Amino acid sequence: MAESLAVILSAEGFTLITLGSIMILLTFISRFRGAAGRVNIGGIIFVGLFPTIFGSDRKFLRVMTVASLMLAVIFLILATLNILRFGGLSFYG
Repeated sequence: MAESLAVILSAEGFTLITLGSIMILLTFISRFRGAAGRVNIGGIIFVGLFPTIFGSDRKFLRVMTVASLMLAVIFLILATLNILRFGGLSFYG
């Protein structure tokens, strides 16, 4: 069970990193081609449960803040469910 979960999470992480890299590449290509419009960028880096948030303008920064709070709550819920189910934070049975 733990091995299959590790494979699924590894594949999911690789997929998300690949998609993010493709999106960044497409953004740069569109900017160099002279596409009209403003591009807003931002991101969230989690260190444990604490997010570091960055963005290109205040509106987008608010969106990233709300997203980071939602992700932090989801992480807390999943950790609590793990503790209740397995009696600890260990993923290795």
